[in-house]
Amino acid sequence: SKQMLDTIPKLKDLGIHWATLDDRWYNNYGDWLPRRDTFPGDSMQAMVKQFHDQGIKVQIWWLPLAVEDGHYGDGGRKFVVSDVVKEHPDWLILDRSGKPARMTRNLAALCAAVPEVQAYYKQLTEKFIRDWGFDGSKLDNIYSVPACYNPKHHHKSPQESVNAMGEVYKIIFETTRAIKPESVTQACPCGTTPSLAWLPFIDQAVTADPVGG
Repeated sequence: SKQMLDTIPKLKDLGIHWATLDDRWYNNYGDWLPRRDTFPGDSMQAMVKQFHDQGIKVQIWWLPLAVEDGHYGDGGRKFVVSDVVKEHPDWLILDRSGKPARMTRNLAALCAAVPEVQAYYKQLTEKFIRDWGFDGSKLDNIYSVPACYNPKHHHKSPQESVNAMGEVYKIIFETTRAIKPESVTQACPCGTTPSLAWLPFIDQAVTADPVGG
């Protein structure tokens, strides 16, 4: 929080009016709660307010549909089991063998074709934009999701999870815009071609990602 706030004078000097709270502010993929060591108590809302008081808007980084299921890890951190997975294991995309399918960063994924999953992402968006006060999202590592063979979803085709991905991005975009008409919703495919599934539901494109990706 302090590190972010310390950038405000430099941003103002440079005439920059937007800032992004980037990767790793959260406890885990899927639950998207602030890390207690970085943002204790209500320091997230307090930080956003301090940016706003200085005339700077703030986006929040996150990765829709990705959840942790206790396997693999990222950046030296072993993945836990997200609370949303503990509470709703039936929401997971399963592969042909009945195991959680993998999306980017070796994460498990929730199935966007499940109505309750769509409702969950509406609720998360409302929390970020309305309750915490952010002005938009930086959605990153956005490619696609696996096909879903979860029998509990009663899919007519395993492609339903892939086809429904755009619905979640539509919900995020429209919910954000409804709460804050001056918002910005960005999606970054990290140097790959944008997907037509989510391309209509952003208002800030990332045109280049030449290093890393």
